[in-house]
Amino acid sequence: MLDGAMTVWFILAALSVLFVLWDSLTNGVTSWVQRMAWILVTAYTGVFGLFFYLMSCRRPFIGAHDEFTKPEWKQAVNSEMHCLAGDATGIIIAALILSLMNLANGLDIVAEYVAGFICGLLIFQALMMVGMYQGKYLLAVRKTIFAETV
Repeated sequence: MLDGAMTVWFILAALSVLFVLWDSLTNGVTSWVQRMAWILVTAYTGVFGLFFYLMSCRRPFIGAHDEFTKPEWKQAVNSEMHCLAGDATGIIIAALILSLMNLANGLDIVAEYVAGFICGLLIFQALMMVGMYQGKYLLAVRKTIFAETV
């Protein structure tokens, strides 16, 4: 029974990722960073990621994205999505690399946390905010480090 449930879950997750990929390319979220973050979040969370994408990010028609995402709860979901995408991706990459090493349990956890923090900050936080800082990436890193740390 569990095998059947897992098979259904993975099929629904794959379909969710394919829809978010297709929709973000054709119906367009605002930037490639946001598009990548939603695709990763949906890959990690399956139909839950698709649900939150539809409720908080997918524009109902062309030109309506800014108005659609104006409510604060939708902005909060999109902000959290960037943290989830960046931190989880860093942790997964670090876990894959560290699994090849024979580190003590405490060290691998710290290394994975640091990798998640760095990936979240340097890719998903700073790149998403670089437009607010006139295209200055290092300024965006400096200005977003507090948000990523907290």
